[in-house]
Amino acid sequence: MTAAASATKAGLLASRRSWRFGVYAGLLMAALAWTWHAGRDLNWDLFNYHLYAGFSVLHDRFGQDFFAAFPAYYNPYAHVPFYALTQTGWSSLAIAGVLTLVHATLLWAVYELALRVRPQTTQRYDQGLAIGAALLALLNPVYLLELGTSFVDVSTGVPVVFAWLAMAWAVSSGRVLALSLAGLLMGVATGLKLSNAIFAIATVPALVWMPGSWLLKLRGVLAFCAVCGLAFVVVAAPWAWRLYQEFGNPFFPMFNGLFHSPDFVLDGAALDRFLPRSMLDALTLPVRMVMPITLVHVETASPDVRYLALLLLAGGFAVRALRRPGAVRAGHAGAARPLAYEATRDPAPDRVLVSLTVIFLLSWGLWLLTSGNSRYFIPAGSLVGVLLIGWLPRLFRARHADRVLVLCSLVLLVQAVQVVVAAAPRFAGAPWTQRWIETDVPDRLRQEPHFYLTLQAQSHAFLAPEFHPESGFFNAAGGFTFDPSGPGSARAKRLMQRFEGRMRMLIGLDATNASGQYLLPDFSQIDDRVLPWGYRVDPDDCESIGLAAGLPTLALTIDTNVGSTVPGPILTCRLVRASEAERLAHEADRRRIEPVFAHLESACPDLFKPVGLLAEGGGKRWQKAYSATDTRAYVSNGRVSYFSAVRGGDPVAVGRVEDWLAGPQPIDCSRRAAAAFGGLGH
Repeated sequence: MTAAASATKAGLLASRRSWRFGVYAGLLMAALAWTWHAGRDLNWDLFNYHLYAGFSVLHDRFGQDFFAAFPAYYNPYAHVPFYALTQTGWSSLAIAGVLTLVHATLLWAVYELALRVRPQTTQRYDQGLAIGAALLALLNPVYLLELGTSFVDVSTGVPVVFAWLAMAWAVSSGRVLALSLAGLLMGVATGLKLSNAIFAIATVPALVWMPGSWLLKLRGVLAFCAVCGLAFVVVAAPWAWRLYQEFGNPFFPMFNGLFHSPDFVLDGAALDRFLPRSMLDALTLPVRMVMPITLVHVETASPDVRYLALLLLAGGFAVRALRRPGAVRAGHAGAARPLAYEATRDPAPDRVLVSLTVIFLLSWGLWLLTSGNSRYFIPAGSLVGVLLIGWLPRLFRARHADRVLVLCSLVLLVQAVQVVVAAAPRFAGAPWTQRWIETDVPDRLRQEPHFYLTLQAQSHAFLAPEFHPESGFFNAAGGFTFDPSGPGSARAKRLMQRFEGRMRMLIGLDATNASGQYLLPDFSQIDDRVLPWGYRVDPDDCESIGLAAGLPTLALTIDTNVGSTVPGPILTCRLVRASEAERLAHEADRRRIEPVFAHLESACPDLFKPVGLLAEGGGKRWQKAYSATDTRAYVSNGRVSYFSAVRGGDPVAVGRVEDWLAGPQPIDCSRRAAAAFGGLGH
C-alpha cells in the first residue's frame, strides 16, 4: 500500500472513531425507547423457570426439588443477573434498563462488523451503510421481542457477535491472538447456552480466510478451538459436575440416551416445534418468515423480510454469474464497487465479508437441523444487515451506487413497517410496575415448609423464592408427566416421604364465571392426577396466591364450596393419603386404557414422543401429554383423538377405542392439527 493510501486509510479510521460514540448512543437510546414502549414482559417461561433458574444457582435445591420446572436443569448461570436484579428492590423499568444496556451492545458489535466489510471509501457512505446494518439488527422482531426481558438468548448472543468481531480482526490482520479472544468469547457463550454451539462450529471453517500460510491458518484454527473448548469447560463444568453427581448425566435431562440416567426417559424430549418437515419447508422458510402469523419461526407473529432480501441478493449474483461467468468473485479486478477507489485497495474487507457469509450459511443449516427457533438464531440473524450492505455494493458498478442506498433503505423501511404494524412487541406485555412480579403470598406458606406437586405444564416455579426456604417443588404432571413406577419415581418418592404430612398441590386458575370471579377446579380431576402417587386433595385446606400484574383483576376472588372466599389466581391445597383401594382401582383403570396410547406411539413415533409418560385422567376420559411435539392424545367417550394446543384448531379424530386397543390403526402421522371449526375458522 502506498504512503498516500496509508494516509487516506488512517484519515478514514480517525473519522470513523469520531462517529462511533454518537452511533453507540443513538442505538442505545433506540433500544431503551423500544423497551419502554413494549412494556414489562410476563412471558410464560418467566413464571415457569427463568426466575427459578437464577434462584437455584444461589440456593442449592437438589436436596428438596425434583424437576421444579422442566427446563430447570439446563445451565442456569445466565439467569442469575435477572434474579439478582429482582432482589435489589429496583423498579421493573430500571431492571429492564440495565438488561437493555447489555442487549444493546450486540448492535454496537454489528455496527463495527459492518464497517469491516466496507472497502473504506467515503465517510458518509460507509457510515450510512454501517448504521443501516445495525438498524436492521435492531429491527429483528425476535431481538425486539426479548430486548430488556428475562430471556437470555440475547445476553448469551452478545459474546457470540463480539467473537465474530475478534475473528474479523484476525481475518483482516492475520493475528492468531485475535482468534484466541474469539475462542474465549465463543466458549463462554456456548457454556452459558448450549444452543450457541452451532455458531462455534460454523466459525471454524471461516477461519481459512485468514491471510498467510496454511501453517498460520492451522495455528489459528487450533488456537480458536483450544481456547473455545477450555472456556466452555470452565463455564459449563461446575453445573455439569453437579448434574453428574446427582443424576449420572452432566447434561441432564438432555442426551439421556447416551448417559442413561435412571431419573429420566431415554427418548429425548427436545421440542421439534419449528423444525422443517420437508426440504420444501426448509427452502421456502425465508418466504414464509415474511408472513405476519404465529409459529413460523418463533411462537409469536414476527414477520421478517430481511432473510428474503438476502435470498433475492443471492439470486442477483446467480443471474449475473449466468450472464457473465467468472465476473462475480470477491476481490476480482472487475468486481462491482460502489464508489471509485484505488485499484490497490485493501483486500481485508473482502476476506471478512466472505468469512461472515460462510458463518451465516453454516449457522443457518445447523439451526434448521437442531431447532428452527429464531430465538436461538439471534446472533447469526444480526449478521443479515452486514451481509446486505457488504454484498450489494459488490453486485452493482460504481455508477449504480445510488441503487445500493435505495435498496438498503427500502429493506429497512419495509422491515420497520412490518415490526410496527404486525410484529408482537412482547410475549405477554404489561405496564411497568415497581416489582417485576407482584405476588400476595399467605404468611402460612412463607413460614411453613411444604412439598408442592405442581400439576400443569406451567410449573409456577417462580414462587419458590416466595415460599419457606425449605419447601420443595416437583412438577409431576401437565407438561412432562412422570410415571410413579417409571424413571425418576424413586427420587420423587424419597422427597415425598421426607415431606410426609406436608404435601400440597399447586395449580393456576383461569376459569371465571359471568361476574369475573375465578372458579375452583373440579377436585376429582386433580385427584386423578395425584392418585397414582397415593394422594388425594383435601378441599378443606386450601390457600390462594394473588398475582396483581398481567392477569385479570376484575374480581380476584373465587367462590369456594367450603364456605370461604379465596383471593388470587393460583390455588394450593393440602394432599392427604388416599386409601390403597382407591389407588389400585385407579391403576387398574389406567392399565386398561394404556394399550391405546402405546399403539398410537408405535404407529407415529415422530408425532407422539417422548414415550414412557403416564396417562392422566380417570373413568371415560384419559389423556397423555407429548411435550416434544406439543401434542396431547385423548381417549374420551369411546373415541381416540389428538390435539395441539400450540398450533390450535380442532382435535384430530383417529378412530374408536376398541380398534386401538386391538392394535395400531391407519393414521396420517404428518398431520399435526386440524383446521378450527372444520375449516370454517380459516
